Amino acid sequence: MNNGHFDFKRKTKLICLRNTFIKMILIPFPVIISKMISILISNSVGNNISIVVRCSINAAVVLLFFSVFNFCSELYLKIINSKIINIKKSEFIFSVLSGNLDKLNENSHGTLIEILNKELITFLNVYMYHLPNIIVGVLSVVAYLSIMLISSPIIGISIFALGLLQIIPAFVVKKALEKNYDKCSELEAELTDYVSDGVKGFDTIKLFDLKKWWIDGLVPLHKRYLDVGFKSLKAYAIHDSLNRFIENVLKFGCYVVVGVFIIFNICDIEIGIQDIYLSGGLYSSIAVITRNIPNLFLKKEAEKRIENMLTTSSINSLDKYINEISLKNVNIVYDGKKTIENLNYTFINGDNYSISGNNGSGKTSLLNCISRIIYPSSGTVCIDGDDNYNYIDPSVLLYIPQVDASFSFTSYELFSMLEDDIAEKSIDNAERFGIDKKVIENVAIKDLSGGERKKLFLSIAFAYSPQWLMLDEPYNNLDPRSCELLTTKILRRKNVIIINHYTLCNIGDIKKIRIADGKIFYE
Repeated sequence: MNNGHFDFKRKTKLICLRNTFIKMILIPFPVIISKMISILISNSVGNNISIVVRCSINAAVVLLFFSVFNFCSELYLKIINSKIINIKKSEFIFSVLSGNLDKLNENSHGTLIEILNKELITFLNVYMYHLPNIIVGVLSVVAYLSIMLISSPIIGISIFALGLLQIIPAFVVKKALEKNYDKCSELEAELTDYVSDGVKGFDTIKLFDLKKWWIDGLVPLHKRYLDVGFKSLKAYAIHDSLNRFIENVLKFGCYVVVGVFIIFNICDIEIGIQDIYLSGGLYSSIAVITRNIPNLFLKKEAEKRIENMLTTSSINSLDKYINEISLKNVNIVYDGKKTIENLNYTFINGDNYSISGNNGSGKTSLLNCISRIIYPSSGTVCIDGDDNYNYIDPSVLLYIPQVDASFSFTSYELFSMLEDDIAEKSIDNAERFGIDKKVIENVAIKDLSGGERKKLFLSIAFAYSPQWLMLDEPYNNLDPRSCELLTTKILRRKNVIIINHYTLCNIGDIKKIRIADGKIFYE
């Protein structure tokens, strides 16, 4: 079900109606101008100079007003539509972050960027531009055709019949666009992830001279993207070529049809001139309709991808006292490899636990599974017999991963996001760990050293003083003094589950377990 914070369809119909109304105001102008031009030309032939001058001035005023209003309305729509896009993007991000975070874990960074910068805008553009254009186009066609039919039914029907040729290009590219849109989105997400990973691992790529290896990995992705892109370009090229061909057919065909009717006295020159001018508006309106229809097909695909990101299970928060954490027949598969196999174990309230094992043995996967960052492939993780949870209050169970988060704001700004008493304790802990006050206040977290970042998040963890504390390699990057302080803090409390290779394994009353070959062994 939807997480309830963000309905991306909310007010889209109102937006569509507002934009349509503004564009509708322009419909009468071409009709008025066409009538003026026909009067102007008929009086020019009859040498009615005063009427010609008066009509010319009126036509110029109407044209000027039309141009100014068209410019102002387009500018207004661009400004207001840009504002709507920014608001919807902010609401989307807030919704994803404030709801069940499982979707963030399931989807890649590139997928999230694609949905935010492409799918959401594709969907909104339908209501801000494409649907209003289609509605106004239909109303314009009705208006222009009605005037033609009143003045000369046979000319009106003939010109309209020619205009229907413009429908062909829209349906020629429909299937190609639908097929390639989804593939393009997926590949763009893959490319974004690949480049993002390359930026993050720039130091490694440079130090080990892996530039050729990285580029070689990019080539097949780029080739697949080009293949899909060329197919889309072909579809658009066919669409544009057909449109240009049909435009020429319509323009010269209209002249021929009206000319023939005038020669055979089916209509007079004044009506012919008026209908030729109106045919331009009629054909333009039909072209607007046919150009915007393909975007309605893309809307369905974009809507599907947005809903998939926003549709999550409800947040089942766990904020009660925990007596035991039980793993029952847990299997975890990561990147196609089974890291944990049929594991059974229970962590009991009141004890501390040290988990060791070789790299890749599944230690981190185990803690990720308990904290619901990931879910077991099979089996259950139960808190006091309950496995129906996807969020744990940090005052009950708090997990500090091995890799610390990197933000562009300062430690002080991070502390200010916490409750007042937690913030005060965090600052005090940070200073005890040896982080300078100026560093806390002025240096962005991403610019801290590895040791300083580790101290920062440990400071927050101990400020919360949770019932259960899970730490993944907390001694990494710490100086000797900080290691001693951390050991002291850990041994003063209970319910610590720690992954480490530090001497803590041999200190104090701590239960030592080892993971090997996906199973738990007691030491």
